[in-house]
Amino acid sequence: MNHGRPRLRARPHRTSPGAVAPGPHTGDTAWTSTLIDAAADADLLIAEAYYQDKNIPHHLRHADLDAHRDQLTARHIIITHMSADMLSHQHEASFQPAHDGLTITV
Repeated sequence: MNHGRPRLRARPHRTSPGAVAPGPHTGDTAWTSTLIDAAADADLLIAEAYYQDKNIPHHLRHADLDAHRDQLTARHIIITHMSADMLSHQHEASFQPAHDGLTITV
């Protein structure tokens, strides 16, 4: 949660031959400029987009990510942790929604 420090995970790292652990990715956090640094030069950023534009404490909105789209320089941005509201608007998303079976080549 964003209580002065966002929840973020580290950069990807190889866990075994051919397998890479994900990262950076957000936890439950409101928008913070720390996300810009976390996404810098990353192959993949996994970020929550809990609601499309409704402000819920300690959660990112799609609108937050979209407003800072030009500053988030990760090569791929996948959104996850979507509420029913965001799921119903995922076809309008500026970023690729996560789904079961999604494979990403980085």
